[in-house]
Amino acid sequence: MARQDLLGKQVLCTMTGMKGTAAAKIIFMNGCVQYQIQPKKIIDGVPAEAKWYDEEQLEEIKSKKVAPKKIPTGGRAATYKSKVGSSKNGR
Repeated sequence: MARQDLLGKQVLCTMTGMKGTAAAKIIFMNGCVQYQIQPKKIIDGVPAEAKWYDEEQLEEIKSKKVAPKKIPTGGRAATYKSKVGSSKNGR
């Protein structure tokens, strides 16, 4: 049975007691699914290191889902659009 996707949700590792946000997901070729958990803990002004946990060890904590911020990055799409149609050959 497929589990519900935990990305962006607050989770608890039942083995270690670690709580945090599921920030990334990886699916290996053998079917193993792991999530990277980012804790809220701040140590000396720096966020605590995120760790990877097997999906089976994680339980969702009832809380709001964290949505990623939409930040325009510019990038290739903006550059490409500005050059389209500027060719002198008509191509």
